[in-house]
Amino acid sequence: MNRQSKAILLTSVAVSLIGLRLSPTEAYLSPPAAIAGAEVATKALNEGRTGDAIAPLRAALLQNPDALSLNLLAGVTALQCGDYRTAQTAFERASLAAPEEALSKYGEGLAQLAQGKMASAKVLFERARKLDPDRKELQEAENYLHWLEGTEWTGESMQNTASPLQRLTQGLDAANRNGTKAAYTTLTGLYNEGIDSGINSGIKATGIALTPMTVLAVRSVASMLPKPQNEAGAIKGYVQITAEDVNGYSYVGFEIDGQSLGLVSSNPYTMNWNTRNVSNGVHELSIVFYDSSGNESRRTQKTLRVRNSGIKETLSENLKETLWKTLTLSPDPGTLAFAIGNAERKAGKNAEAQRWYWTVLARNPQSLSARKALVQTGGLLSPKTPLYAGRPGEKLVALTFDDGPKPGMTEALLDFLAREKIPATFFVIGRHVDANPELTRKIAIAGMEMANHSYTHRNLTRLSGAELAGEMAKTQAAIIKATGKAPVWMRPPGGNWNNAVAQTVKQWGLTPCFWTVDVYGSEVLGTQQVAEQTLSQVKPGSIVLMHNGKMSTLQALPTILKELKRRGYHFVTVSELNARLQAAPSSERTAILVQHTGKKRRGE
Repeated sequence: MNRQSKAILLTSVAVSLIGLRLSPTEAYLSPPAAIAGAEVATKALNEGRTGDAIAPLRAALLQNPDALSLNLLAGVTALQCGDYRTAQTAFERASLAAPEEALSKYGEGLAQLAQGKMASAKVLFERARKLDPDRKELQEAENYLHWLEGTEWTGESMQNTASPLQRLTQGLDAANRNGTKAAYTTLTGLYNEGIDSGINSGIKATGIALTPMTVLAVRSVASMLPKPQNEAGAIKGYVQITAEDVNGYSYVGFEIDGQSLGLVSSNPYTMNWNTRNVSNGVHELSIVFYDSSGNESRRTQKTLRVRNSGIKETLSENLKETLWKTLTLSPDPGTLAFAIGNAERKAGKNAEAQRWYWTVLARNPQSLSARKALVQTGGLLSPKTPLYAGRPGEKLVALTFDDGPKPGMTEALLDFLAREKIPATFFVIGRHVDANPELTRKIAIAGMEMANHSYTHRNLTRLSGAELAGEMAKTQAAIIKATGKAPVWMRPPGGNWNNAVAQTVKQWGLTPCFWTVDVYGSEVLGTQQVAEQTLSQVKPGSIVLMHNGKMSTLQALPTILKELKRRGYHFVTVSELNARLQAAPSSERTAILVQHTGKKRRGE
């Protein structure tokens, strides 16, 4: 692999995110508001909620903009969001706070590497090496950089068992040499190890997706870092605090951040404060006035900003080790999936390649490279006209079941449909599919059609563009992984629909499918009500919306099927109903669209 080709893979790694904790030492050195912000941010990072760390980190940095630990946390957060420039700035600020700290140089080097600046990254890694020559994490990063430059992977840690990162480079090299079998074995092994260790779980160890693939956009978190504050108004060294308007009071107390500096009972009511005993940053001064009985009568508060030169924050060994581990390079699951897809594609296995490309898109719907590869392998379908109903002149009915799969209910429903030889369409929820892949597979094996019903079953009209893309891509990936086949149809939960949802559904190659009969209101009443509503509303070409998980529906089905068969109806999947509709004259199809488009549906 030449240097130009490897340049594409500059960021084909992840930074594993493990537990972060602030030690009592760091807490003591920071103002209370900064401590609170840091605690909220680290909790969010621990739980994989990276976006939720941004606001509290900004609040903490406003209180203590020079804090080493806070800027390091901000750098980690920015890397996690793919905003490498902001990450670079945060690590640069950490370096200013503690020039002798190798961790800051290393973090900045990672940010430079993620931007494709190999020369700058190399210099920063070398500076970090001089400050802390024995870090294995740093050796891994340097060796990875050597590989990108075309030199050999070296180092004591590599002599016995190859590290995951080294195995990644071996797999990528094998794929480049057309050694698809060797590449597949190495890369899938790494991917499965990541699943076993939790790296791919999205919880606790989310990984920082520094993928080599072109992405549409990254999440900018530059607002997380407040602008450097003006020195004017800052205090330093020893300062004298004087209480005013003391008449009528017997004692005056002075507090900094809720901690007592002392109590004064005579004129002049002043207190000397050595500001070097606290961290640089914003602190709260409270002057408390007491009466002769010692009861608090009045309190005044003021915010002060401390800026002493020569005061450096130090990291506890515990926090330092945690941050080094947090910034350890490891194979990125998205990169692995993309590389495995490419290996499968080279081997002529397009269907398998598509499954891996969908895996990439489930993690990062913005990946243009994976999307392009999916199109090239025929894995992204062309959406059709929205389906509302079938032909009014044919006694066909499409039964559809939303919200599954649901263990304990889906099995009985499948048994009944199979016994009666009734095909149906299951609009499944992606997270239920991920939780029940075997049951999902049974639905497909039984001959039922699988369709997309979003990943979390939220109101899609209230989601951002990125969230909408995730709802579509993650569900597609889950169904394909379980059944090997991509769904064609998509039904929005509750029928909630707008232009943004319509565009997103179309972009993911899906066709919306609505309904003509909705028994949701009857399902919560009872079996008889479900049967009566269905039989009273079904017409030729009807699409019936039922739910996979309602006992009332399951018990009503025998009555419904028996009566509809007596009336001469036949049961088909949504796709078959649509195929018969597409065979109809265009005037008939247009009339159906005009009749149903714009109708208000449940949830709208």
